Amino acid sequence: MQTPEIVAQTEHWLVVNKPSGMVVHRSRGANDRYTLVKTMRDELGPDVFPVNRLDRQTSGIIVMARSRDAARELSTAFAEREVKKTYEAVVRGWPPLEPDEEHLIDRELTGKPASTRVKLVCKNLLDVSLGVHPQTRIARLRLFPKTGLTPQIRRHLRGWGYPILNDQKHGDRTLNRTFHDVYKVKRMLLHSRSITFTFDGQEYTAEADWSGRTRGLLHYLGVMPEAELDRA
Repeated sequence: MQTPEIVAQTEHWLVVNKPSGMVVHRSRGANDRYTLVKTMRDELGPDVFPVNRLDRQTSGIIVMARSRDAARELSTAFAEREVKKTYEAVVRGWPPLEPDEEHLIDRELTGKPASTRVKLVCKNLLDVSLGVHPQTRIARLRLFPKTGLTPQIRRHLRGWGYPILNDQKHGDRTLNRTFHDVYKVKRMLLHSRSITFTFDGQEYTAEADWSGRTRGLLHYLGVMPEAELDRA
């Protein structure tokens, strides 16, 4: 498994790029020997406290506090929705959007309001059958959740008709099985890309790119915009 990467830090907090496949901490049903919390505490000492969460198969940004006081302040900002998050996902299908055009998914989940803005990054037509058609449409999306329900983005995209590739719980099982058989990829193609938050009166923004291996996959799938090709 890949090693977590610190992408930003101060004496009060750090932002880590969590690899896909790693859990944030141990919990019922996830008794992993190596977790993000354990890995970072082994490196930095015991005063490392996760502020937000990501599913095991979702990669990307985790904010971690370096003290209990910092954890309380940051947790309050998350609870009061004072944090701006950006995700990226690769989905089956072509949403009816032009590049950089936005769409708002505003649909309740388990009786609670939930909103996610969606922007098309790029799309491609794979000359591979991952279902009933001889070719497969895929798209790379940028997502801006206004609310933070679990797992909001995955459920919103499936409900809109564009499931995330390799989403084992909320995606298309037949699609996932065929995608794995063809590309030998296990990870879900959902990534927490950037975050903006305020701490002690100052605003901070941190960004974490897809891993190098996954960037290679995006390039191979044809969903790497030209501006990113020089970094592939």
